Amino acid sequence: MPVPIISVVVPVYQAQEYLRCCVGSILAQTFAAWELILVDDGSTDASGRICAEYAARDPRIRIIQQKNQGVSAARNAGMEAARGDFLAFVDSDDWVEPDFLQQLYEAIGNSQLSLCGVADQAPFAPPAECVSRQQMQHQPSRYAQLVYTNYAINKLYRRELLLPTGPRFDPAMKRGEDAAFVAACLQKCDTISACAGILYHYRVNEASATHRFYEGICRDEAKLWEAQRSLFVPTQMSAEETIWFDRWSYGKIISVLRYIAVYAPTPAVRSRYIADFLQDPERFERFTHLPPGIGGRSRLYAMLARRKWFGTLGFWLGRLG
Repeated sequence: MPVPIISVVVPVYQAQEYLRCCVGSILAQTFAAWELILVDDGSTDASGRICAEYAARDPRIRIIQQKNQGVSAARNAGMEAARGDFLAFVDSDDWVEPDFLQQLYEAIGNSQLSLCGVADQAPFAPPAECVSRQQMQHQPSRYAQLVYTNYAINKLYRRELLLPTGPRFDPAMKRGEDAAFVAACLQKCDTISACAGILYHYRVNEASATHRFYEGICRDEAKLWEAQRSLFVPTQMSAEETIWFDRWSYGKIISVLRYIAVYAPTPAVRSRYIADFLQDPERFERFTHLPPGIGGRSRLYAMLARRKWFGTLGFWLGRLG
């Protein structure tokens, strides 16, 4: 079989409900020069059998089986096994449009990475463009969007960006590991290309770690905070972009605090984790000194934080949102 142009990596774990939809959408691609690497991460349901069925049908499909190590380790294993000049990641409960690979391949040009829009809870389609990393760093109002900075699954990566020694998914992170990976990739890009249109369909999983309390949230979100903030350079922004960046930074902080307030199992745990996340001087400063345009209940939150009333802060965050 000829060497594929694009390697598609799909981590698979307990995915029997949606796996056929996912693989079927890849089989339907208008761009045919691909290989599909299904990484069975220790599934105990019918996922392994479904993977084997597809591999028996199409020689472009390969299977990697490993003990359960998590989605990051599965993606890394698939990446290491990839033979294509380009790589893409698709999650096993999602699906893609038939021209997903074709449009990303046509868009990438001389860039290290291309991306498309995502259908999720807040669908966003980027304009077709090629932008330098420097341009992106100065315009958070345009580029601090999930499709640029958070999703690993709506992108096509040039092989030399990742292999042999490029960015990897961090197996120690259980929250935000994909966004941290994307941040590391974007830091290595000279240019980033986007194709117009929504080509990736993201299925919201209510059983995921984002919908239950995760004890490593402060550690993981601190890593992500540093990784994503490094994508932008406030000292070289216009006054308008600086305000936008400050609002974006505040939004990231309060989203973590709201998660803790809603999902922490007890008031004591809630208070302790909020205090932990706000112990970083810069995060504390940004949370307690509100950027222009943010007020209302946020003023109450800032006052409670300044007084170190983290238990009361957690109560009102959980109640008011």
